Amino acid sequence: MMDGISITFADGEVMSFAPTPGGSVLTSAEQAGNALAHSCREGTCRTCVARRPNGDEVLLCVEPAQSGFEAVVPYRRADVSPPTLRRANINSFQKLSRSVWEIRYRLQFPLPFLPGQFVEATFPGIDGPRRFSMANGPAEAEQILHVRDIPGGAMADYLATRAKPQDAFTVRGPFGIFYLRANPKPKLFVAGGTGLAPIIAMLRGIDRLSSPPLSLVLGFADEQDAYGIDQLKVLANDYRSRS
Repeated sequence: MMDGISITFADGEVMSFAPTPGGSVLTSAEQAGNALAHSCREGTCRTCVARRPNGDEVLLCVEPAQSGFEAVVPYRRADVSPPTLRRANINSFQKLSRSVWEIRYRLQFPLPFLPGQFVEATFPGIDGPRRFSMANGPAEAEQILHVRDIPGGAMADYLATRAKPQDAFTVRGPFGIFYLRANPKPKLFVAGGTGLAPIIAMLRGIDRLSSPPLSLVLGFADEQDAYGIDQLKVLANDYRSRS
C-alpha cells in the first residue's frame, strides 16, 4: 500500500501528497501546495466529491486524511490551481434592484480566472469571507460582484451604512469548476437572482471562445428583484452581430 494520498484526475494526471495529522484530504492537499475543487468546506455543497476505487463517493473537504487513501475526481488537474490572495479597493457600489447590490472594484495585481468561477472576499468589519462569482469578463480591468441584499445580513448592512469608495478589502481565489467550456455545442444557461453573475461573466467572455447557439432562462422572485435585463439585451445584440 502507498504511504501517502493519491488523487487521480479525469485527464489521468495523478497528484500525490502526505496526509496532515488531524486534517482532511483537502487541507492536506493545500498544505502540500496543491489545489482541489471545493467551496463550502463543510461537506454540504458536493463540489469536492470524489470516488474511491470501490465505487463509494467521498467528500474530500471532510474526509479524514490517511495514508493509502486513493480517489478519482471528475475534472482535469488544469481546471484547478492554488488560490491567490489579492488586495482590492472599492471603486463604486450601487443597488441594482430591491435585493441585489453591485460592487465594482480594482485589484492591486491581476487575478486570472475563468468565467463562472468565484472568489472569497473579506470586507472590513465583517467576520469571515463571503463567496461571490465574478460578473465581469476575465480580460476586464474592473472587477464586479453581485451581492444579495439579505435583511439583517452583514454584507447588506455594510453596503447600506458603512461602505465607501476606496474601502480596502481582500479577495482570494479563484475557486470552482463551473466555468465556460470552449466547444461548439449549444448552451442553455439557467439562473435566478444573483446566480446571474457567473452567467454574465461567461457571456462577456465568450467572444474569445467558440460561438455556439445560446439560450438563457432567467427567473426572479418578484419583478422588483429583477436586474441585468438591459445588459443582457446589449450582450445578446453584440453576440448576434458576431455570430
